[in-house]
Amino acid sequence: SKATVSVLYWSRKMGAGATGGENAKRWESLVGELQMLCEQQKRMIKTASGDSPRPSPKAEDFANRRRSSILKKDSLIDKKKPGSIDQAVDPVVRRSSSVVSFSGEGGARDAAAAAAAFNGSTTPPVVSPTNRSINFSGSAPTPFSDGGTDPNDSHRASEPASTRKSRADQMKLRASRKEFFDQYIDDPVNPSTELPCSYIGLICASLSYLMSMENGSNFRLSVEDIFFTNHLPLHLVNTESITLPELYAICKEFVDTDPRFKDVVRVEVFYMDTRLVEGEVQQGERANESGDRGPPSLQVFRKSLEEDFNALSACRIFCYDPFVVEQDKLRIDDTDSEDGSVSDNEDPREFTSITSPGGCAPSTPSQTLNSLTRYSARSAPKSKFGSSNSGCFSLCTAYNSVLHQLQLMDSKIDGNVHLVSSDAPITAMYRACCTKDRSTGRKRGFIRFSLIDSSPPLGSTEELSSDSMDLYVPDLYSGAGMRGIPLTSVDSCISGHITAFAFALHIVQGLQPFSETGVGINIRDICTAMQFPLNVLVGYPMPLIEAYTWMQSYITKHPTWHDKIFLHVQPIEKKVDSEDSPPTMSIMELSDVLVTAQNSKVGTAVTILQFDVNVVHSVLGLSGSTSPSDHYGILMSYDVDRQLVKILDIHPKKYTRFWVTSLQRLHSAIIGRGFIVVQRARRASQDSELGFKRQDTMIRTKLSKLYLPPVTPTKFLQSFEYPTKVMAPTIIAVGLNQLLGQSPPIMVRDIFSKVECDPSFLVDSDLSLTDLHRVTISYLTTSGNGDKVSAECFNFDELLDGTRRISQEQFSKMVTAASDNSKQEVLIVNCSIPFLTAFGGGSGGSYCIVHEISDNDILTVSDVNPSLYTRFMYVPLGELYDDICQKDQLSGRSKGCIRLFLSPLPDCYNDGRVIDLFRVPQWQQFRVPQCVHLNVIALALSMMGHPCCAEDIFYTAYTCLGGERFRRGSAIFPWQQLKISLGELNERMTVTSVAKMVMKFEQATNHDLTSSTIIGISKEDFVSLVEETCLPKCPYLLVVIVNTELIFNIKLTEEESQWKYGCGIIKDYDSDTDTVHVVEANSTRYGGQWSCTLSELFAAADLDSDEKGENGLIKIGKLQTGLGAKRKSMVQRDFKAAGAFDKE
Repeated sequence: SKATVSVLYWSRKMGAGATGGENAKRWESLVGELQMLCEQQKRMIKTASGDSPRPSPKAEDFANRRRSSILKKDSLIDKKKPGSIDQAVDPVVRRSSSVVSFSGEGGARDAAAAAAAFNGSTTPPVVSPTNRSINFSGSAPTPFSDGGTDPNDSHRASEPASTRKSRADQMKLRASRKEFFDQYIDDPVNPSTELPCSYIGLICASLSYLMSMENGSNFRLSVEDIFFTNHLPLHLVNTESITLPELYAICKEFVDTDPRFKDVVRVEVFYMDTRLVEGEVQQGERANESGDRGPPSLQVFRKSLEEDFNALSACRIFCYDPFVVEQDKLRIDDTDSEDGSVSDNEDPREFTSITSPGGCAPSTPSQTLNSLTRYSARSAPKSKFGSSNSGCFSLCTAYNSVLHQLQLMDSKIDGNVHLVSSDAPITAMYRACCTKDRSTGRKRGFIRFSLIDSSPPLGSTEELSSDSMDLYVPDLYSGAGMRGIPLTSVDSCISGHITAFAFALHIVQGLQPFSETGVGINIRDICTAMQFPLNVLVGYPMPLIEAYTWMQSYITKHPTWHDKIFLHVQPIEKKVDSEDSPPTMSIMELSDVLVTAQNSKVGTAVTILQFDVNVVHSVLGLSGSTSPSDHYGILMSYDVDRQLVKILDIHPKKYTRFWVTSLQRLHSAIIGRGFIVVQRARRASQDSELGFKRQDTMIRTKLSKLYLPPVTPTKFLQSFEYPTKVMAPTIIAVGLNQLLGQSPPIMVRDIFSKVECDPSFLVDSDLSLTDLHRVTISYLTTSGNGDKVSAECFNFDELLDGTRRISQEQFSKMVTAASDNSKQEVLIVNCSIPFLTAFGGGSGGSYCIVHEISDNDILTVSDVNPSLYTRFMYVPLGELYDDICQKDQLSGRSKGCIRLFLSPLPDCYNDGRVIDLFRVPQWQQFRVPQCVHLNVIALALSMMGHPCCAEDIFYTAYTCLGGERFRRGSAIFPWQQLKISLGELNERMTVTSVAKMVMKFEQATNHDLTSSTIIGISKEDFVSLVEETCLPKCPYLLVVIVNTELIFNIKLTEEESQWKYGCGIIKDYDSDTDTVHVVEANSTRYGGQWSCTLSELFAAADLDSDEKGENGLIKIGKLQTGLGAKRKSMVQRDFKAAGAFDKE
């Protein structure tokens, strides 16, 4: 009856108009046919049921009773019956949006066909809805669709009825799951030793649960197991959040390496991206024009959860936006009422007009004292996370299909793993997973752990056969090395062609002697040699031919590689400018190229592929609306039989480190782009022609016109270019140009090329005040401007006596001096972005330059903003001072200011030993180190000719057991026998423990090092020791561990336990002024260098005490015996005989 009323309503609505009579007759006939079908259905139901009572509905039917049957995957619409319309309408032939017709004629035709198909059939006909193809998998676009073919259907169909679990069995499984995770909840958490890396604890809990269910034992995985097995960077211990691809890479590497989980546990990652059918993404702007493509539906999301929690063999870690879940729980409607009044949970926007009483805008700063514009956001209810959060990870342990609630577990680590229970609606979790990650621009998703023998995969994945071999050794995948940085430390804004070429040079040189890594990704060397403009360095989509030109020029200029490395470019274009035109390289020819690369000698050639990232992943919107779709990857392996290609991605924070695609998708994505082969030659006489035997005539003609013009120095006029990305070094270039006024001006790229630091760290917009001062000093000393300009750094810390280091009156005098002598000095102020936003700025970062001050203490400051032309604003002096005194999240200290003035740099920066923290290989340059003692050891060894980072010291020293080095994945876990914990990194290490760690590192690496502790010496011996260590040819360095309370005079040094000690290396000693200059290992907190008197250093190091304490001196030097040199020469001879690649 409801259907009849609906049909009559639409018949009257569509019957209006010129053809109303014909439509009315047509709909009346359809109503009659529908009534006949209803009568037949009633008779069939009565015949089938008889007098038996009606069966009770299942519990899962209650959950979906309020929803349309179209959303049910198991409803009749998904079951293809002999008389269904699905046989007449093939969704593959027509687009899914055209399956249902909304015209009167089409509707009549579909209903008539349904009525005709019902004659002689025992099942009522159903018109099929939209058949939307959806995939959960992160690499393969095979359909895991709502109403389509489920790859697990064959597994379930073959499952016997006796193995299906009853309701009681399911309750027992849920009880056992709950009992296991409750063990993590009952343990108390020690907040003093808590570590922020909660996502590592979720991995431990998930894998511990699966192994306990597999073996029936109470298995517990520790955080140290993951860190030591993967050799994770130590800065992850204090990193609160990472991206989903980074977490998946950690899980995948650990499961594939650890023998307890290898071939037992399956790891899958799923993204909620908009997936299209095969080839649809190539339509460009026409793709998804009907809007029917999207992420996996809520019904598929819900049903997959039900299947996982009906057994004990799978669990999930969700990556989601916690703000969405939080707001769904609060159920707050933050809108105005219907009558236009402001709701109770918000305050009206505070806005003060800048017009003067006379009706015109103020012309001087003095008139703006009571008329400043302040923008205050609406006071929404307080949120724990905020809308601009970086995401969150939670482990899902249960799902209530009746209440549609997920039980989540958040992790806390204090040496052990603890879990905190919470819940979330499934609809809120679905929307939270579908939000985009701000750092990557890609939608979030989840990671699924499952037992291989007990649980099928959630989606069909593309995997290479076991016979396929990778082209490069696994130790080169991370990109870590002595003369570069790892791939995960490369900023995502660096242009892809630069990162890909630096990564290829790292791989083609292979493993280095006396090391388990390569040379590293050295982007700074490329930028210094090529002198790229800033817009080319940051996010520039350069065509393949132009990228090949500068790569060839770089190889030609290099003094070592010009006769050892050769390049070959192969662009792939369409022969005619038409969509249907064939490409210059067919898919079979591309397959031959990949086979040739696969059969080449391992490590002698690297193939850089340039492709359309949307096409190769068959995902819409991966590149974003504004960024280009060109992306780069390294060829890892090729499976000829399955036609699958394995790619090593250059952006592991946005995409998984390795992913597999089909040859057809790669060929479609590479058209209009191409690839570059970087090949290594052992002899200079080797043929450098790397071209293929068959090459298209058009491509051959284009390549023959490429030539390298001679490099001639050319002087041309330049104007200052603001970067397209907010970055902290911009304020240095602006301040120096204002002070020097030279032509051409100092560019931001000049700072990148002069400072001995990788550009991936310098492009960061968030640098602490001390790190920015360190960058300024490094540029002044290397550029030759150190004899003209000097820089001073002032932190507004609270001193031990409770006063500020710089009072408001002193700050006012500094501002007045900079305003009156603008040609002699420049004042750079570090404040918060919300403060600048309240006065109309803030988009250019947290640094600004003070220009002038009025009589009413109103400052005119400029915000270095690359996106707006207006860079000046008015700020009250008192409010600016209060904001500067706030805590900086990076350093933990108060903010401050940097003063640039015309004066030579002090001699302490150039005199004494050459000790530069920028020359130490680090995963994160401008962050507080997890363990400053490891950082100072790495600094000392790097300055003595053994470049290494803190991670190398830590993992090498603690995996050295009994003089034998165990590699990752070994069945013996020496770190478990040593009982080392990551919590000890936050504790104080004595001088004795530091010396022992140096000796352990020497035993494992054979670097011919020696270390000894010095405590309880006289002041005269200390003076002679300091004078000797400051000599340029001294064979050892003197590391000092001091009490910071006696050196820096900061109140936090007596309140916080981690502030009470500092580590550094003595650089210089001035006997005339009795001043010692020390290079600090924790430069983000205390600066790159500090000075004190010799007596203060003697007292701070506790050298007057004969007892072994925590402070003191450590002498690190080289062995002077001939045994170590002989052993080292033998190893070098072996490498030379093996034909190792020459290094600089």
